[in-house]
Amino acid sequence: GYSACHWCHSMSKECFENNTVADILNKHYICILVDKEERPDLDQIYLNAVQLMTDNAGWPLNCFALHDGTPVFGGTYLTSSKIIDIAQSLQEAYCNQYDKVKEVGDDLIDALKHIDVITQKEVSSKFSENDVKLIVEPWKRKFDNVNGGTQNPPKFPLPNAKEFLMWAAYYLDDELIKEHLLITLDRMAEGAIFDQIGGGFFRYTIDAEWKIPHFEKMLYDNTQLASLYAKGYRFTKNEKYKEIAEETANFMLREMKSPNGAFYCSIDSDSKEGEGRYYMWTVQELKDVLKDEVDFAADYFGIFLQSAPTDVNILFISKNEEELANKYSISVADVKLKINNIKQKLFDVRSKRRHPLIDKKIIASWNGLAIASLLNLYVAFNNEKYLDAAKNTAQYIKNELMYSGGRIYRCITSKTPIEGFLDDYAFVIKAFILL
Repeated sequence: GYSACHWCHSMSKECFENNTVADILNKHYICILVDKEERPDLDQIYLNAVQLMTDNAGWPLNCFALHDGTPVFGGTYLTSSKIIDIAQSLQEAYCNQYDKVKEVGDDLIDALKHIDVITQKEVSSKFSENDVKLIVEPWKRKFDNVNGGTQNPPKFPLPNAKEFLMWAAYYLDDELIKEHLLITLDRMAEGAIFDQIGGGFFRYTIDAEWKIPHFEKMLYDNTQLASLYAKGYRFTKNEKYKEIAEETANFMLREMKSPNGAFYCSIDSDSKEGEGRYYMWTVQELKDVLKDEVDFAADYFGIFLQSAPTDVNILFISKNEEELANKYSISVADVKLKINNIKQKLFDVRSKRRHPLIDKKIIASWNGLAIASLLNLYVAFNNEKYLDAAKNTAQYIKNELMYSGGRIYRCITSKTPIEGFLDDYAFVIKAFILL
């Protein structure tokens, strides 16, 4: 699993911190915790294995294996009773029907070998307008043109897909794609998937309207989304997109940047107060902080002030600036000032709360994405701080992660460096070319 994953934490509490479960597992098995970000190669093997076994895969990822690593059974989230049943049944089968257990494992290994076979293809270097149409025409049928994104929740931002649509809209001069893209950018920026107080995007929402997020913040999401909105600004000159790009980049520089110039992996969704509680507000908390501004804030953030004082609220934009200007008979400029003042007050109070855990691993590929993101903002907004930050991150990679004539480490743990993978090379090379 990974350290910012809500469901990984939930299963850890239910199962691996449960003495009964732990006793059974430790009696019959050697338990190994793999960080999927440190070892994506191992993660992919067992992810494929569980997909083959259950037709479903994700994290937390649990796999029972023989002593040589051969997978024989697996699943995603397992309850304490389920994992006890599996552990005991599999141990019994291992002792009494080993040949059958090994046969299952051998069959899985054969199937996995077929999944990972890569055959060389002779691909034409020509890429036509029709190739793009063949990709986007079926895609259009899945567009959610009310809330943006695709039709069915959960909804992930998928910034690389949105950027593809941006280029497709531009080159094909396709108004339908452009309209859908801009609806998506607008709805995500207004929704609770965007941290309206501190900037930056959460990983995904479980609803169609981008209003109920899981609260982990990943570096790779935020780098790409900052780039996407910066390019969206260049595409449309919409000032809101500039604000979102800069608020996201500023969040990364404030909360995810290490003292040595590189960027940390992620910020946890959970804290001792509960998942996402760091980002939520009760009605009473809002009244205490904002006082006579609370009605205006409630209109902006869609908060029902008559709800129970202890009910928590996830903040999203309910009314735009023009609507508020009309309602309160003030200028849009004054609305902006009031909103910024409210957000600053909430940010100052929130900053005193216990911050969710930060995963301080530094991964080469994600830092390559960060460099590219900062450079995209520099190109869009001509702000030297983004260029300077990109140079600092590149210098860290050069000094700490590069060795032996251009080879790179993926990351350096407390014990040993981990060799770079294909994505590490690809994203670092791209970042250095852009720089």
